[in-house]
Amino acid sequence: GGRGRAAGRRRVSKAQLDRDIIENFSDLALYSPSVQRSSPSPYSTFAAIRGGNSDTMRNGTLLLNPEVHPFDNNAWEAADIVAGTPSVVFGSTTRTAGYVNYITKKPAFDAQHTVLNVNLGRVSPDSDGTLFQLNAKVDNTGPINDKVAYRISVQHQNSRSYWANAEANFTDVFAALTWRPNSKLTVEFNLSYGKSDGPVAYGTNRLTQNLIDNNVYSSGPASPILKWGSTFYRAALTGNGFDTGTVVNGIFQKSGSVAAAPWTKASPADLQGWVTYAENAKDVKVNGNETIRGSDTFGHAEELIGQSIQTLELNEDSQIRNTTTYQFSQDYRKGYDLYQSYMVNKLGTNRTEFITKKSFTLFGRTIKWQSNTGLDARYLWNLCDNLGKPSEKSTTAADVTIPGSLDTSYLLGANILVPATQDTSLYNSILTKYGYVKIAKVYQVGADRWDGISVQSVGGSDIRRNQLGSGSIFSEHKFDLGEDVTLHVGGRLTTIRQWLKASPNTYNVRSTGYFPSGVNLADNMSANNGDYNVSLTYHPTHWLSVYATVDHDLAATDCGCCLSQGFTSPNNTLTWSYYRTLSTLRETGAKLELIPGKLFATAAFYRQQRQVSSTISPSSPLYYPVTLLYSGAEFSVNYQPVRNFSVGINYAYLDATLQNQTRSALASDYNGYVADGVTLYSNSTGSVNPASTLRGNWRATGNPLHTFNAFASYQFAHGFGAQVNAWLTSEWQANYLVTVPSQYNVNAGVFWGDKHWRVALDVTNLTDQRNWNHAAGVGGDTTAFLLQSPPIGFQSRIAYVF
Repeated sequence: GGRGRAAGRRRVSKAQLDRDIIENFSDLALYSPSVQRSSPSPYSTFAAIRGGNSDTMRNGTLLLNPEVHPFDNNAWEAADIVAGTPSVVFGSTTRTAGYVNYITKKPAFDAQHTVLNVNLGRVSPDSDGTLFQLNAKVDNTGPINDKVAYRISVQHQNSRSYWANAEANFTDVFAALTWRPNSKLTVEFNLSYGKSDGPVAYGTNRLTQNLIDNNVYSSGPASPILKWGSTFYRAALTGNGFDTGTVVNGIFQKSGSVAAAPWTKASPADLQGWVTYAENAKDVKVNGNETIRGSDTFGHAEELIGQSIQTLELNEDSQIRNTTTYQFSQDYRKGYDLYQSYMVNKLGTNRTEFITKKSFTLFGRTIKWQSNTGLDARYLWNLCDNLGKPSEKSTTAADVTIPGSLDTSYLLGANILVPATQDTSLYNSILTKYGYVKIAKVYQVGADRWDGISVQSVGGSDIRRNQLGSGSIFSEHKFDLGEDVTLHVGGRLTTIRQWLKASPNTYNVRSTGYFPSGVNLADNMSANNGDYNVSLTYHPTHWLSVYATVDHDLAATDCGCCLSQGFTSPNNTLTWSYYRTLSTLRETGAKLELIPGKLFATAAFYRQQRQVSSTISPSSPLYYPVTLLYSGAEFSVNYQPVRNFSVGINYAYLDATLQNQTRSALASDYNGYVADGVTLYSNSTGSVNPASTLRGNWRATGNPLHTFNAFASYQFAHGFGAQVNAWLTSEWQANYLVTVPSQYNVNAGVFWGDKHWRVALDVTNLTDQRNWNHAAGVGGDTTAFLLQSPPIGFQSRIAYVF
């Protein structure tokens, strides 16, 4: 897609992927200033670009968000990292911060080739950092005859992670076939199947500055904050009293108490969140590998992707290309506390492009014109079935120092996974040690499988079945106006239709006659949106290009598991405005070739406004539109004076602010509640008390102002070489009470080999820094939990070419 991004596109080559230490998607930050460091977890499945989650492309086709599987690069041999909004050719998307386009491996026609790669690790002076890890890959390719070639690659990993009981085990099989029956037609087919097992490392909760600075965790049992009528109560630790209390600076302060709980079975209290009392808290030194987990936490995922690409050359100036892609994914996992998630996605896409180039004369000037015009159709079938109300699995309830014991049932002193009573209420009334409490109804559908119902206020907005169809017409054009000016223009019009239905269990419950009246269980909606962009590039000299880009994009909001709109309104209906989420971009920059073929530099300055969903967590029922303003600058320098030496430096400045938001809407989960002296906000229910709020522009959490990356590689004679890479970030807010200070990391390695074999020894986290990073929860990175980076570790890599 031609958008004139002189500085925004980076191609990560096969040589770089073979040479460098790439363990997760965050490591792509080595190659582009646009990519930010997010989670070190292998389950962090998309790169963070310019402050937002990126789109994932496969040979230029937009896929669903990657499923919850560990990082692997079995299917691809190169990656294009692009900052800014995608080309109109790629279809409708709100992930306009950027995308990563993975280029799949191609079959070889020249001869037979087989490559064996084995990675072994991890050995560390820290016993907690010494882990069994094995990653092996075998790749075979060659011609069947002069018209057909094939490629097969198999990768297997058996790996324990540094964090708690998390694992990252998977097997991935990739196959590709290319058919060239004549000089005009090329038919390409690729297929991937992957299966993974292992629980995700959710991260460390109860974030405090003492935890970040000194690895001191606030341990101790949590007690519920309950609401009955219009009054909030905190349950007393001992005796039968209940404290009405208030919240000040995130801490629940005692006031008076009543003799006994006023709520009854017929009128139970509503569980609003959790609090750990200061008098019961205990500071505990932790290592950093402790994370929230349950004793029976698990995860199972599988994904199948098939793609065919046919390219027909009509003549030397024109071609037709058709790309058909099918993606199936299924993910079932049980996390800490009550959380269960079962997701199934089926996506089919087809895009037909007419690509042409011509030259003509206008006003005495020769104009070179390239165009890409066509149609794109997409169909998605999606099931989201997630159990657990957010307040019942508060991020502050669990204690990482006591694995698997402080779940909601334990804390309430009651078994809350009991079959639902048959009445019209939305909750079970459970007798706990604090009296009768409302718990979202659950329905057993298997030996270890529980289900909820599709009512927005009970179990989350994502318990539903969804069908989403869309069609786009697009046209993109590039005009070379002589030797020094290039103009890009593009436009897309998209029509969308969505059909939404409640989960099968919801219909079963309603068929018994025990269901609230007036609840909508199905809806549909049609909407139109589109995108247009203009980019102008000027080449004043052979070594300098400057450009300016304007983009205006309307698309359907992506809310993580939803992948489209779910039951987000009080009466379970679809919202038309959801499909017209606005993103605008203004960008200017330059690309310089300071020493021909050796020294390159880029610069980019941008201002982008994006409307995004307030949450990408599949279990959260909360949705409200959030507008973020990103103002940034990016610089890069790459120097390769000779073939065996290269060095690169990237720097990014990113100022991300939430526009015109109430202070309450920005509050992070801190002991269940956050208070700023004016607003009391509960993440569990979205309620605000009192009604008065502060409104303004607030800096977004999780985004450092300054990010720096650098790498260098040198190969001596006789195949020996060395490499080093490093990153540095300025401080950033984990939430509005906790700051992560400036951090840095250094990796290094040595290698030895020739064209047939290669042996490498890598040292990760060379200076043994204890850095805190985003955690990779289901649905995306989040700052509700943090992960500490593993200590210094040694890993070996062996590659042999037959």
